[in-house]
Amino acid sequence: MTRKEFFARAGYGAAGVLLPSCIAGLATSCTIPNPNPPTPGALSLIKALPSTVTIGGRLGGTTTPLTVNDTLNGAPVIIGTGAGEVFLTSVTVPKGMTLNTDGTVTVVANTAVGNYNVAYKITEVTNPTNSAITTAIVVVSLSLPVIKAVSETTTAINGTTGGTTTSLTANDTLNGIPVVIGTAAGQVKLTAVTSPLPAGLTLNLNNGTVTVPPNTAAGAYSVSYKITEVTNPTNSSIAISTIIVTVAGSLPVINAVSETTAAINGTTGGTTTSLTANDTLNGVAVVIGSAAGQVKLTSVTIPTGFTLNSNGTVTVAANTAAGNYNVTYKITEITNPTNSSTATSIIPVTATPITAPLATVDVSTGSLATNGGYLVVKGIIIARTITGGFLAVSAACTHQGTNVKYVLVNNNFHCPNHGAEFSSTGVVTKGPATTNLTQYTTVLTGTSLSVYP
Repeated sequence: MTRKEFFARAGYGAAGVLLPSCIAGLATSCTIPNPNPPTPGALSLIKALPSTVTIGGRLGGTTTPLTVNDTLNGAPVIIGTGAGEVFLTSVTVPKGMTLNTDGTVTVVANTAVGNYNVAYKITEVTNPTNSAITTAIVVVSLSLPVIKAVSETTTAINGTTGGTTTSLTANDTLNGIPVVIGTAAGQVKLTAVTSPLPAGLTLNLNNGTVTVPPNTAAGAYSVSYKITEVTNPTNSSIAISTIIVTVAGSLPVINAVSETTAAINGTTGGTTTSLTANDTLNGVAVVIGSAAGQVKLTSVTIPTGFTLNSNGTVTVAANTAAGNYNVTYKITEITNPTNSSTATSIIPVTATPITAPLATVDVSTGSLATNGGYLVVKGIIIARTITGGFLAVSAACTHQGTNVKYVLVNNNFHCPNHGAEFSSTGVVTKGPATTNLTQYTTVLTGTSLSVYP
């Protein structure tokens, strides 16, 4: 074929100008030769050039082709399996991304913001040894979902028994969808903002509920918390919810029980057992103290010469006239200070004539001058307690007659012979002894302590 015939078939005139019929699309054959034909026997020039594509990380999706800048012999590459086309293979693709056969990249939803390098290779189908490698950048943009922690007021919890609220995060959303607490992409992390929480409340971080311990005082408690998107840790929201604790209609039953104590010898005086021994709070014996679930003891009416002690006992002074004395007191729930009960107990005082003392000692000197000290006189062991009071019991152990010792730390009596133990009033608490020691009455006048039967 001559040169003239070649150009004529290609749609060119004799002068090498494209014929108007080809421009107008009228010619039957208008094949245009490659202006830069490859050198015979040489591989086509293949180029893979870097590109940058952008995708939103929250929803994920598929990018435009990374091969937009790639060429084969100067012409944009065509991905396929035919002659003159190229096929695509991945070299390095980040986790959560997929390089598709058409040159696009699929990014999973909830991919963290950042620039990700995707390395790939294009290879000429016709000549499989002809390839080029490049690295494209997939930009995952900051398309933070709307995160919203909603403040709420919980259903009331009974403060007496305690309980657990519904989840504070039940109304919270991430991009309009209820949040899920966890560690996976698309979930949220829960943290307490208020720390420690009021009144011993506990925010359960795994489900958003709040646990209210028993004996929590009635009131409205503020709990501030934060939810943070796991995928994008800078995306968070804070809310302050109100935990309602009530005892309305459910106050524990508090009951101070009137009683008549054992008689006290008015000549020597003495101390009763605790007036609160029969008192109850919600059916359980009261404990005097300052902690939740305990009660406070206060006097209402106390006769002259009588003392209501902090443990509920009453001390009657020596030389108190015989008679029945009314002692009125009140117990009040610590948790709910409006919840109280009053009782009047009777303290009988007898006029038992006093006999001559069994022993008299000076407590200003010697072992009895110090708390914890003791001595044995006339078969009686006299001990001074940690509070400065005095105890007197028979000294001989009822097992084999060895004199007992007073143990301050336990406020009891111990036999060094075989290890028998007795309470501060002489009652056997540990064998081998089986019989109690005899308890005596002590009367202190100035620094002179007398022991009576």
